[in-house]
This record gives sequence, structure tokens and C-alpha cells, in this order.
Amino acid sequence: MSQGYVDTHCHLESHKFEKDSVEVARRSLAAGVRMLTVAADLPSAYRSVLLAEQVPGVRAAVGVHPTEAGSLDEVAWSEIEHLATVPRAVAIGETGLDYYWKDCPPETQKLWFAKHIELAKALGKSLSIHARDSVADCLEMLEPHFSEGLKGIWHCFVASRKDIGPALDFAVKHGLYLGIGGLVTFEDQKPLREIVPSIPDELLLLETDAPYLVPRPKTMDRNEPVGVIRVAEVLAELRGTSPEAIREVTTGNAVGLLGEFRP
Repeated sequence: MSQGYVDTHCHLESHKFEKDSVEVARRSLAAGVRMLTVAADLPSAYRSVLLAEQVPGVRAAVGVHPTEAGSLDEVAWSEIEHLATVPRAVAIGETGLDYYWKDCPPETQKLWFAKHIELAKALGKSLSIHARDSVADCLEMLEPHFSEGLKGIWHCFVASRKDIGPALDFAVKHGLYLGIGGLVTFEDQKPLREIVPSIPDELLLLETDAPYLVPRPKTMDRNEPVGVIRVAEVLAELRGTSPEAIREVTTGNAVGLLGEFRP
């Protein structure tokens, strides 16, 4: 039986945790939550790895968020490739496509998304995928790679009512894990809340996206990995099961995909 929870996507390397990332990580571990802290750019990739090396129970993902892809060049990418080989860096990302924000042209995002995909395959590490207002293009880029060993997590799984059913079908077809976070606690997220009972147990993961997406009811101003416990409670309600069952399923999936999170 798996013990405790795993937050498969948080940002303890964010500047919003600049003064207390180690304290937050240790507080989360004391509450029974291990965590994957996910980089958004090269400086935060270094911070992710450093935190993972400092605190048992923390692992890192290294990569560059699609809205930051314009900051990449071959020199910076070589640094990402190096960091990706560190043992406590167990995933690649956060990467993908984001058409909501206009910070980076889609073609630039696609160029670097493709490089992240190839790096994840080459190292046999999981890909942390961001798809915002870009579901069709994102899945089109991903699809050919699953037959070549790609494994990954669709971080903050959500889509429009039109897209969410086909998106789940795609995930089931290719064994793509789905990260469910604080949005599932928002009552206005009806397509997501309606479809989560249909997600197969074997593809279900928990996340917080801390410091963002504080679960409802809002009990803190800044989300932390402990928020994953509230996510599990709401998921249990929607799926007609217990929080303990959600914990066991999702932690087993996380450990199988990302490793044991042992010191």
C-alpha cells in the first residue's frame, strides 16, 4: 500500500516561495505530501534541482514553460539537457503550448516543445505537459511519440466542453496520465467536474500547481503542496469513493511513473 500523497506539479522554485521554499517543502512532507517541483525557465530549473537535492521527498522537473520559450537558445538548452541528467530530476518540463498568453509566438513554442519531447524520450523520463487553449495542436505534436516510448502527465487537465471528451479519449488511448488539481474544486468548472468520474484509475494523478489555483473553499492566500489533500477530498466526492482510495491510487501511479521519492 502506498503511503501519503504525491503532488505531481508544484512550483516551489517560484519566486513566490523565494524566502521559504525549504520550510514549505518540509511542512508538506510532515503532512504526508511528497512533491515534484516543476521549472518554468532555466533559473528555476537550477532552483528545482537544488531544492530536490536539499530536501528528501522532493523531486525536480527541468524545462522551460511555453510562454518562456522565447528565452531559449542553444546555450541555454544545453544547460537544460545537463540538468535533466541529474538523478533527482525525474521529469522534463513544464513544456507544451499556450495560446492564451501572447508572450511567445506559436512556432517558437512548437520548436522547443519538440526538443523537450525528444529529451524526455532520450532519457526515459516523464514529460510535464502544459496545454492551454492549444489542445488540438498539442495532442497532434504528442501523438507520434507514444509508440516510441514517450510517457507523460497532462498537467492541470482541463479543456472546453467540446474538447474534453476527445481529450480524455486521447489520454486513454496513449496511456497519458492526467494531473487533477485545484480547478476541480471550483464549482464553475463543470466540464472537468463532470468528466473526472470517467478517468481510469490507472491514469489519475494529483497536483496543486502551487502557488497558484488555491482549492475552494479558499483557506490560504498562496497554494502549497498540502492543498493536494483538499483536491483528493473533492475528487473522492465526484468519483463516489473515499479520499483514502484516491490517495492510494494516485500515489501508486505517481511512484510508478516518477520513482519512490526516497532520500
